[in-house]
Amino acid sequence: MAKKKNTAAKQQTPSTASTVSEQNLNSAPFYLNRYFLYAILALLSFAFYWNTIQNDYCLDDLMVITGNKATLKGYDGINELLTKDFLYGFRGGVSHDLASNRWRPLSMISFAIEQEWFKGNPHISHFINILTFVLTVLLLFHFIVRYLKVNEIMGFFISLVFAIHPIHTEVVANIKSRDELFCLLFTLLTLIPLFRGFEKKQYLWLIPAAFSFFLSLLSKENSITFIAAVPLLLYFFSKEKAPVLIGSTLLLIGVTALYAAMRFSILPYEKAEASKELMNNPFLLAVGFQALATKIYLLLVYIKLLILPYPLSFDYSYNHFPYRELTDLMVLLSIVVHIALLLLALVGLKRKSIYSFSILFYFITLSISTNLVVEIGTPLGERLLYMPSLALGFALVYFIAAVLKKANALKPAVILIIAIPIVSLAAYATVQRNSEWKNDNTLNIADIQKCPNSARLCNGAGGADIRISMDTTLSKKTQDSLEYIGIKWLKHGLEIHPTFADCELNLGVAYSRLDSLELCEKLWNDVRRVAPGHPKFLEYDPFLGVAYLNKGLKAGEKDPRRAIYYFEKAIRYIPNNPDLLYNLGGAYYTIGAYAQAETTLTKCLQVKPGYKNAEMGLRASKFKLYGK
Repeated sequence: MAKKKNTAAKQQTPSTASTVSEQNLNSAPFYLNRYFLYAILALLSFAFYWNTIQNDYCLDDLMVITGNKATLKGYDGINELLTKDFLYGFRGGVSHDLASNRWRPLSMISFAIEQEWFKGNPHISHFINILTFVLTVLLLFHFIVRYLKVNEIMGFFISLVFAIHPIHTEVVANIKSRDELFCLLFTLLTLIPLFRGFEKKQYLWLIPAAFSFFLSLLSKENSITFIAAVPLLLYFFSKEKAPVLIGSTLLLIGVTALYAAMRFSILPYEKAEASKELMNNPFLLAVGFQALATKIYLLLVYIKLLILPYPLSFDYSYNHFPYRELTDLMVLLSIVVHIALLLLALVGLKRKSIYSFSILFYFITLSISTNLVVEIGTPLGERLLYMPSLALGFALVYFIAAVLKKANALKPAVILIIAIPIVSLAAYATVQRNSEWKNDNTLNIADIQKCPNSARLCNGAGGADIRISMDTTLSKKTQDSLEYIGIKWLKHGLEIHPTFADCELNLGVAYSRLDSLELCEKLWNDVRRVAPGHPKFLEYDPFLGVAYLNKGLKAGEKDPRRAIYYFEKAIRYIPNNPDLLYNLGGAYYTIGAYAQAETTLTKCLQVKPGYKNAEMGLRASKFKLYGK
């Protein structure tokens, strides 16, 4: 009999483990009731991210908000957001690039509503992100305690691990990542009525569950993994039998089918193509098994970031992680680690080990982001751990509880001694990282130190240094130093990715700052040959034209022929600028090219009728040509 009792103790299920913990914590202060724990979670979740409210728009906010014409229309743009891919308003047209072939209208609509009411105010958007995160943490705690039957203290610490994990800074601090926030929020709002319906045998609750799951899919496709995660949760934390597990799966499959039908009617999959741009297709240059080997290695990096979220970076694109071979030791280690985790999960599956649940939940929810199922356009992203990180809370809290119980130290004072330093360290890391998300400049300059071989970060940091150097309040020495550093990073970016258009464009800006317009023009025209419709040319062509116009005006004081050289360069970029046409006509007149002066000044008057100086110049040119 003793032997059986000992075996049962070893085969601890999630529910029995929570009961043990509850019995050992009965001596906890009376005020540690559920509502007080709700308040602590809400306050901590808000406190960790309060400093993001002062941040500006940053990074991909340009694509979804500040540079997205559909979003900026407010209410009037909602129909476009519902019927086009989420970057349609940014690009100004349809793209068949798999990297941007996304339909995520829910977060986009929320941005449009904010623009209707609070146009151009990023602080409101940051505040809404924080509130969404706080609500998610509270719903998580409610779900764990009420429906997974975990006691309040254990449920609190599981939720706390999620709330304070610094890996979530990208999701909360980046307004664009509201798609991640909404995805998990509505997934939890799926689970609560779903579990309630099965628990109470009140199946009408399945209707709001299905609706919430549909909203989750409209937020981001990652919630599709819950087709497998929901049966997993039911198996480990309820007594439901196979019919319920199958029924829940079929319900979610049905909702997903509806979503897929709508999505592919808007964005036909057969028209989607793999991106030809390395920044959106990080394995484009991989040969043989390099792509597979690198993806396997990155699975190990995800585990590292989950356990030790330092250093943090918004970008891990080409070539931060060089391509790996299957014989690489780190690739082999990743294979061994993941096989070991899978075996551990399978061994504990029958007895419903909490570690089996945590491992399988992590594998399931991360699967769609690994590039092993479908190419997602980025090798790795911290935001992609937002949902899978839930697994860490379960495994870590149960592990610590088991260790403390074995040491007969499962007491409130000991728990606080462990928790306070962890919370303090996480708070420091999170608040500090939030400040780096202040704007594009602060973020790129901070992250280039962590990922110096990322072409995208080289471009971002170089561009940031050049923009800062334009601050006229800085000393000339500081401006020159920033320009030098910016050019260094941009050149390094082009060494990594020689045809990186954005990097060439920014390097052109840097050269223009150094009065090297010919070098600037060459770089920009290199991009123009490859991507003639690049949207940056709408901004850069007028800039280059005016710059050449000003050089021509300066040269014209001593050398009219040199002035004509610059004016003719300028006219390629601003062909209908009346001041340019007038000065070019005047320079022709000065050197005696009266026919060209007549033609140029005539065009000037067509562009700007009544231009007095041009009329006088035209009369003088005609007099020289025709004597009248």
